[in-house]
Amino acid sequence: MSQKWRRSQAWDDQNFPPWAWPAKALLRTFSSIWLAVILLSLVALYGILASVPVGVVALFPTYAFYGITLLLTLGVGAVLPAIVAKRIFTLRAGRAWGFVISLVLFLTLGATMTWLWGTNLWPQLQYDPATGRGVIFFREFCDRTRADTLRRIPGMEMSELEFYGWWPLKVILFAFVLNMMTATVRRIEFIFKNIGVLTVHTGIVTIALGSVYYSGGKLEGDTILQAGEFNQSLGQPDLGPIQNAFYDNTRVALHISQGNTFEQRLIPGLPRYNDYNLKALGVATAADASGEPQPWDAGVQRIMAGGVAPSDVDGDGAKLKGLPPESFRELSRRTMGRDLSYRIVGYAKQASLVQDFVKLDPSTVAPGTPSTPLRFVNLFGEGGKTLLGVVIDPSTAAARQHVVDLSNGDGSGVVSIEYTRGESGGMSPQRWKDLSQVVPSNSPHTLIIEIPTGAETLRVVRAVRTGETFAVEGTGFSIQVKELRSKPDFPIITKGYENAESSVAKIVITPPASLSQPPYERWVYSRFPEISQDFLEEKNERGMPKRRAADPTIRVAYIDAASAAASLYIDEAPDGTVRGLSRITGGEVKVVQGVGTPAKLPELLGPYGLAIADRWEHSRPVERPAPIPEDRADPKHVGTHEEALIAVEVSFTNAKASTPWTRTLWLPFRKYVEEGDRDARTLDIPDGRRLTLSFGRLRHALPDMWLRLRDFEMIAYDHRGSPRDYRSRVVVESPTGAFETFEHDASLNYPLTAPFMVNDNRGMLGNFFGTLWAGLNPRQFKFSQAGWDMTGWRQTQQMVDAGQLKKPFVHFTIMQVGNNPGIHVIALGAILMGVGIPWAFYVKPWLVRREKARIQRELAAGTYVKPQSPKKPTTLPASRPPAEVSS
Repeated sequence: MSQKWRRSQAWDDQNFPPWAWPAKALLRTFSSIWLAVILLSLVALYGILASVPVGVVALFPTYAFYGITLLLTLGVGAVLPAIVAKRIFTLRAGRAWGFVISLVLFLTLGATMTWLWGTNLWPQLQYDPATGRGVIFFREFCDRTRADTLRRIPGMEMSELEFYGWWPLKVILFAFVLNMMTATVRRIEFIFKNIGVLTVHTGIVTIALGSVYYSGGKLEGDTILQAGEFNQSLGQPDLGPIQNAFYDNTRVALHISQGNTFEQRLIPGLPRYNDYNLKALGVATAADASGEPQPWDAGVQRIMAGGVAPSDVDGDGAKLKGLPPESFRELSRRTMGRDLSYRIVGYAKQASLVQDFVKLDPSTVAPGTPSTPLRFVNLFGEGGKTLLGVVIDPSTAAARQHVVDLSNGDGSGVVSIEYTRGESGGMSPQRWKDLSQVVPSNSPHTLIIEIPTGAETLRVVRAVRTGETFAVEGTGFSIQVKELRSKPDFPIITKGYENAESSVAKIVITPPASLSQPPYERWVYSRFPEISQDFLEEKNERGMPKRRAADPTIRVAYIDAASAAASLYIDEAPDGTVRGLSRITGGEVKVVQGVGTPAKLPELLGPYGLAIADRWEHSRPVERPAPIPEDRADPKHVGTHEEALIAVEVSFTNAKASTPWTRTLWLPFRKYVEEGDRDARTLDIPDGRRLTLSFGRLRHALPDMWLRLRDFEMIAYDHRGSPRDYRSRVVVESPTGAFETFEHDASLNYPLTAPFMVNDNRGMLGNFFGTLWAGLNPRQFKFSQAGWDMTGWRQTQQMVDAGQLKKPFVHFTIMQVGNNPGIHVIALGAILMGVGIPWAFYVKPWLVRREKARIQRELAAGTYVKPQSPKKPTTLPASRPPAEVSS
């Protein structure tokens, strides 16, 4: 105990009255060394919890129990006999013999008991996960969390950066800093030889304070710099458009736009590693009504109800003014109606969106309001057991067909079901006739050819295969089967058929000489013969073959029996009755006419029966999450929101309505939320407003700074070797003129720092103090190369090789954005510790030895004078008068 600590304790006793003992105890607690040890232990424990799985930590009681059984075995079988033996032999043979005999007995019995425990008790205690035998506490919890650290369990859901920035660690560090400062002032003498320990303590405090400041202002993210329009005269893109913001790496937001206004709302505490409330729609849907197990029913159904920050807390609260037209919409604090509120009510960690439908009450559907009719179709097996329920939406060509697999994936039980609603709904009389046609036995591909010949029409049914050429007898037409594909080369873009699936036959038709027409290629769609097209030898202005609607002088239909083991067609008449047609592989055709609904049609699909069930006249499409199975999930996207979905509940409070109008929709994650995103979802509010909602990263405005891409270069090791470096030429501008415009080459090893940058025109002192301030300023950013348009570079490099361009270029580059506020403070603390530790370990002992030698010399010479220490002040009790002094 140092003299200064004794004086500090005496000061406490003198100045704290008895009623202030809590303050005195608190002061002495923060002056103690043991508190520092406890706080540092808590920091170490915090780090362990951040990296060691919870399931491993939860095994501690189990292993403690194992250890207790071993200790009890040793205590009963070795320790107690050794104690008894020591007492007996100490009385009879003396203390020395008692100790020796008891020690030998303890070692012998201890080894024996340990062997007996390991061969008899341990096999019974040890937990075997294969058989479930043995002792384990919290088994289910340990199994469920064996790979999850504390920050990943439900209720925590933090990234590593968020966990280390969590308030408990900040409280511990603050308490440690306060403890270190208090103990230093009250325990350590401020003298020359103690400079080392004082410097070390100062360095620790500086590092801790700098870390708190650093974590409080730290930002990380990235931004995309787009190239400008290609300049023919320069042979490269012009200066790119302005970029004035970047996206956060950790925090996410709900992005809302209405017309020309945009706002983002921070989503605090959003999960990362677990699914929550996958049934967030809260209403029964068509998939639920089908009775089939749905993907959102699987797993633990955790309830979630989280809010979003108000619009005036949108990230850093920045407001951008005076943006040019080509920039992103203005980020403002304005709300889009105080009558709208938002809640996050569901989260899917890795999932895809699937379409579903909600039934609408016909009385609530206004005339002219778009709605979707639905039909429920069930497949059943022996005994009428339902095998699969299918909900069919006949409103679009893409939605009319469903393909289901009843064969465990081997393809033998693939059934294609197509539901149409008369001629206007996809089933013309001509197509029904073609589908009813009996084709040659075992023919997977059949062409039906019709050619008008006067008053009659020649109809030819022919099995075909790829590569064959045949003549249509008696017509002069010949046909070459060029290719038979299960799907077209490109998605169908014809209006009304967008993204529909269909097999296609590519044939070359050679007309008879009498027609004086050159051969042409026709694409015949099996499901949509009405959109078949002819491709002519003549080229258009882009060098592509001209196309036209199929020439009516020859009609060709394609019957595809190879894509499914069975194809089922259901056509509904205006009176509600249906007709059914099935084609089984091998050519068998079955037709059922005029059946009322609901009804069972067991005769259509051979081993499977068919039931045409309920019909919804009005429904509204919705989207629901289908979780990605663990064995197919990308581990790189765990905890990143890359494949995540959120359910947003939007509420509209109308003064005329007794209850708020609410609507819930699922939103996919977007790494970069820009205008026109295909993953944005629109929502129509009852008062006529239309909102566009997106789920993405929080967007931060750059501080009075615009970035533009001037040029990009990929530097290879060899002429065309692997990349050695990437270099982006970036123009940095200030919209308010706070600094002069400058350009910088940002590469992997030499990032761009802005807005402050060392400038020869500023002077040495200006650069020095500016650099110090930039190190503390959280609005000073560093931009380094993080990604690039590899595809664009390679394509333009090929054009350079062909002599079409002067140099390759990219369409965009990605810059990593980050700041380091207070990093120099942390570095200063490390320097102080680096200086103080050698002083404390080497200089101070040398000073102490030198002082000791001086005192010894003075004692030998008789000239030593003991230093006077401050006397402890004395006070007399108030109740005792001073003693009288006799004369």
